[in-house]
Amino acid sequence: MTQARGAARAALLLSLLMTPVAMGQGGATPYPWSDYYAPSRVEQGYAASVPADSSAGCGPAVDPASCYPTADCTSCACPAPPTAVWSLSVGGLYLSRDHGNNYSFSYDDPNEELQYLNQREADFGWSPGFEARLARCDACCNTGMELLYWQLFPSDEQATVLASDLAGNLSAILNYNQLDYNGVTADNFTNNAFAHRLRRDMSVYNVEWNQGLVLTDPSRCGVAVSSLVGFRLFSFDESLLFASDPNDADFTGEADELTYDIDVSNLLIGAQLGGSVVRPMTGRFSLTAVAKAGVYGNFSESTSRIGGAAGTATINNGAFNGVEWLVSNDKTDVAMLAEMALGVAFQPTYRWRLTADYRLVGVSGVALPTNQIYHDLRGINDVQLLQTNGHAILHGGYVGAECSF
Repeated sequence: MTQARGAARAALLLSLLMTPVAMGQGGATPYPWSDYYAPSRVEQGYAASVPADSSAGCGPAVDPASCYPTADCTSCACPAPPTAVWSLSVGGLYLSRDHGNNYSFSYDDPNEELQYLNQREADFGWSPGFEARLARCDACCNTGMELLYWQLFPSDEQATVLASDLAGNLSAILNYNQLDYNGVTADNFTNNAFAHRLRRDMSVYNVEWNQGLVLTDPSRCGVAVSSLVGFRLFSFDESLLFASDPNDADFTGEADELTYDIDVSNLLIGAQLGGSVVRPMTGRFSLTAVAKAGVYGNFSESTSRIGGAAGTATINNGAFNGVEWLVSNDKTDVAMLAEMALGVAFQPTYRWRLTADYRLVGVSGVALPTNQIYHDLRGINDVQLLQTNGHAILHGGYVGAECSF
């Protein structure tokens, strides 16, 4: 192959090899995709000025007659690009999360079958985010590496139920009468209340480093298959706050408000394997499909507190009589994360590439707030056992631009 042949491979590696890390985003190819199916053509015009007997590049020479000019190189006098190519891509994410556990906090007293303030009433909607990626590939070795960062901007959702909307009294499902707060039993602040409110917060970020390998020769078969092995750090944090006010619906942190606050964090660290398939289509379009998965160590932490501005509530009977209702714990466990995406790419110019995809990320073996709630509030020892049996699914779209250099 000539040096131009090597450059074509470098370009393909960026578009094919790097696809998995961006969860469906194709890497930037600095050469047009138009009429790519012709197996004897070297990525549209860049070998036109290279002699057929050239010994430069990674392999045997290519007949320049097999190449042809493009709109970006009408003179057929283009210099041969390097075999190592860098690319930088940025784009926007817009992802949603699956429904949370079906867990209710309030009921219409005295009929406990009429439950309200379900966690799903405060489900997370669509959250914006961004992604940035730096990649380099070596066409001589058919390998590439990349560094990727993406995150969702912190989001919060809340729901409120008022006593005036119920036929009976607004009361909490958990047995707050087993706790003391501000000189009386805590149920004085949660039962026969004026309003209950539920608020949830979530933050997600992801860092990856991957090394990839192209397994097929797309210049011959038209479809490129690549594999990767890499390292991922994935952070998933969520908090839940149940608040009750016996006097009004203005939650301002006053002493007459009682809250149950749960904060959990999950930090997944581990290795992953994956692969992608890229199929060039007519014109400058191509389709991408991606899958990758890994097993991770999950370093999770949780903090739970019941109380308010007047202090932390205390258990008023049983084995833990007098103990403050404040629990902090941590745990290291095994978690799994899988990712897949389907996308489309369009090459408008020599160095620029536009990409879009639908992606899905699923994680299991994580701590979630509602999994840390024990039905009897006296059982603070059971809350100290951090539960990491939850799961979450993120799905949505990505749109971005990539430039090679």
